[in-house]
Amino acid sequence: MPSNLEQLAGIESIENGTIAFKDGEKRMADVVMLCTGYEYVYPFLAPECGIEVKHRMRVTPIYKHLLHIKHPSLVFLGLPQQVPPLVVVHYQVQYALSVLQGSVTLPSEIEMLADEESNFRRQLVLGRKPHNAHKLGLKLMQEYVQSLTSLADLKPLPEVIFSLYETNGRIRRQKLATFKNYNYKIVSDKQFEVIEPSC
Repeated sequence: MPSNLEQLAGIESIENGTIAFKDGEKRMADVVMLCTGYEYVYPFLAPECGIEVKHRMRVTPIYKHLLHIKHPSLVFLGLPQQVPPLVVVHYQVQYALSVLQGSVTLPSEIEMLADEESNFRRQLVLGRKPHNAHKLGLKLMQEYVQSLTSLADLKPLPEVIFSLYETNGRIRRQKLATFKNYNYKIVSDKQFEVIEPSC
């Protein structure tokens, strides 16, 4: 992050440019940017659908962050977080279509519920909060995409995409203000080039 930017939590009050935090600390600021996160809501779904949103962001009962376990024709695309969304949604769509067309047979409802619970417990073991049930990041995203490709016999995602995603994340952490100015050129299934901004 830029040296003049701080990410802090627990604001108690703001008065005349002074921010008081719940821990008693005070800071002066020219700008306060409130990043409150997301909250999933599905008011258009009837209660009979049985979808629950726990901890603001854990959509359940969902198999593979995608299919409603009790009504598997109800698909929730794009739930995984900290992933390249278009790449992940591409594989989600292919997997969901394979299920809907019958070329992939789903496990039993009990097995899908156990899989969902196991994935949630794993998130907690990794130190994530319950609202991060769909947070994947690089390692879990690799496993997730590989799981979908294996289950539906899809063409695997080239390794270069995972490497590119990891590099982009590192550049984003180091150069938050300018990381979007970087470009990448894929040279092969395993290599890419970073094209730095010209200015």
